[in-house]
Amino acid sequence: MGQSLIPSDDKLTFDVKKENIVSIFYADTPEAIIAQQLKNYKAEPAIPFSNPVTLTDDNFGKVEKIYLYALYDTAITFDLQKQMVKKSVVGKTYELHSSHTPIFSMPEKVAEIILKESE
Repeated sequence: MGQSLIPSDDKLTFDVKKENIVSIFYADTPEAIIAQQLKNYKAEPAIPFSNPVTLTDDNFGKVEKIYLYALYDTAITFDLQKQMVKKSVVGKTYELHSSHTPIFSMPEKVAEIILKESE
């Protein structure tokens, strides 16, 4: 994804090259949803990438974590996802045969997992 990132002049946002948005974020998403997402697409704030975050055991540490791997994600590769999970305290994982946004490409499966884990 790095080659596709476009930082703003003031370095406050990151955009993505328009011709790569679909392949990076919506590769297996239905066309109607892609059209909606592109219509509403905006550059993302850069601050989450540069400012440190402090998580405490008293707050974030008390929340059970579940991670949904998106196996075909090119924005956050499977290897990077595994590194992220390894650095966290994730209790359970699921593997989805999806690109970056399984909420769009397989919403029923994501909902099924959420409902199962909320019982």
